[in-house]
Amino acid sequence: EKPRLFVNISSMVTEIDSDLVLVNVTWQPVANQTELSYNITTFVENRNGMAVDMFVTSHPFVVLRLQQDTQYVVKVETKLVSGDEDHNIITEMLQFNTSELPSYQEPVAYRLLNDDDITQMNGIIIGVTCFVIILVLSSLAAVLYKKRKSFKDIIVTKATVAKSNSYKSNVGGKSDYSNQLIVFSDEWELSPQKLKFSTLLGQGAFGKVVTGYYDDQKVAIKLVREGAPISYKEDLVAEIHLMKRIGNHPNIVCLIGACTLTEPIALVMEYVPYGNLQNFLKKCRLEGDLRKRPDGTSEMTYAMVQDCGEIENGVVTPADMLSFARQVSMAMEYLSEKKYVHRDLAARNVLIHYNKVVKVCDFGLSRDIFNDNHYKKLTNGKLPLKWMAIESLRDRIFTTQSDVWSFGILLWEIVTMGASPYPNVALADLYFVLSTGYRMDKPSNCSDELYAIMRSCWEDEPTDRPTFTQLRFMLEELLTEDRDYLVLEDIDVPISNSDNSSNPSPLSASAERAAMCSLELEGGAMSMPYPIMPVSPVAPSSPTASHPVKIPKKATPRRDHMRINVCVHQKSTDRLIRPSESDSSPSSC
Repeated sequence: EKPRLFVNISSMVTEIDSDLVLVNVTWQPVANQTELSYNITTFVENRNGMAVDMFVTSHPFVVLRLQQDTQYVVKVETKLVSGDEDHNIITEMLQFNTSELPSYQEPVAYRLLNDDDITQMNGIIIGVTCFVIILVLSSLAAVLYKKRKSFKDIIVTKATVAKSNSYKSNVGGKSDYSNQLIVFSDEWELSPQKLKFSTLLGQGAFGKVVTGYYDDQKVAIKLVREGAPISYKEDLVAEIHLMKRIGNHPNIVCLIGACTLTEPIALVMEYVPYGNLQNFLKKCRLEGDLRKRPDGTSEMTYAMVQDCGEIENGVVTPADMLSFARQVSMAMEYLSEKKYVHRDLAARNVLIHYNKVVKVCDFGLSRDIFNDNHYKKLTNGKLPLKWMAIESLRDRIFTTQSDVWSFGILLWEIVTMGASPYPNVALADLYFVLSTGYRMDKPSNCSDELYAIMRSCWEDEPTDRPTFTQLRFMLEELLTEDRDYLVLEDIDVPISNSDNSSNPSPLSASAERAAMCSLELEGGAMSMPYPIMPVSPVAPSSPTASHPVKIPKKATPRRDHMRINVCVHQKSTDRLIRPSESDSSPSSC
């Protein structure tokens, strides 16, 4: 029997336009035959049998471009590879009307048979491919940049890979670091060639701060002196790294950049012209002219030397003093929200800018508390004891709440215009006095409302203290009232505590002159900064300049001896106190 092709109309494709349609004609290939070709002829009925289209294909299908609503005849013809001449030609005929064919809504690939369509589609494919490649490369570049930037910010030493919160100090001793500090450049790295040094602002044993210029911009530059132990360089690099992460705030000294790839390592900050708040308040109190305003309230005039050498006269009012405190609370609110603890909040670390804007500075002791909400100091080093919270003195634990305690001390400094806190308490007795419940009394020039804010910062329980947001709200409420909550005269607190030599403490003569102090036992660090033993409670007293706080005799620690290291103005003094001396009469280091 002669084989057949079984020609079929599979479907009609979407209309090309109002006159034309695409018709897909398929057939079953002949079995066991290869390399066949098919002759396709299309006729329109009732046109005298004239062919309208003829072509040859090797595929078992064809797509025809036909008229709408027209009767067609399609003839498919092929020649078999066979010796039988009678059966080598197969012909099939198919008759249909295009208006009666089933519709098919999706376009098919047969349109690519058109040269214009192929060119257009190739352009689309190339465009989409290029876009995807660019998108992938951009994403990859962004990921690599972030990883590289994060890697550059890491501070590495060959001896140890420590947490960023570790605090290393080698006060008064030789460095035990035999390796070099390794740092990496980033977008904050400045060219040392563009940095020019100028006037000295302040200095210590291993560091100093000078004015200078970077690209004609006046800046303040913090340096570690050449030959300083590597621990000091590590601390400065850690401070640089911290300031990069803190970001910008109008009441925080702004980081300009740093030079870490060459000696000396330099932290470059914005220049704040009028010095620190402590010196400003002292200058106003000692040299300012107090005068009455028409409404009967007081104000104080002061004179400041400008950079050009000219004298600038200014006026400070009680509202200005509250504004200083409010601005500091705003800076600390920002730091606490970013999970940073300052640890050294004091008037000496607040700088005065133009227009009585104040800025918190000196982040050398600051730490990131993002993970644990607190920082525990495990190493020895200088700490600002008189500004520290009671739990920080006891356990070396630092939190945002301990910064709130320090803010209360700073508020007391502002009210007393630069006086030293705890003027009649020796450093060696500070924790014991605070543990009995003593807190500094209300200065004579301070209102009850302002003292209540101050006193709330010194609650025993850290959770009972206000937040910096609450402190800001309370100070803003006082500023909106039409009255002064502090006056600038009749301050009953001495600006210096040098008259405290009679205080019954083995360290009173030297320790009262110190802003920083550290203690350690031979053989290891103490869990408490002072060897305070349990004693009977003492009723809180109200010290005055002539009546210092009376401290009961403390029990002897259960040690053969202890070593006390007191840093007075960056100079280290060792004293070995033995049991026979701990209860003896006062003596000086």
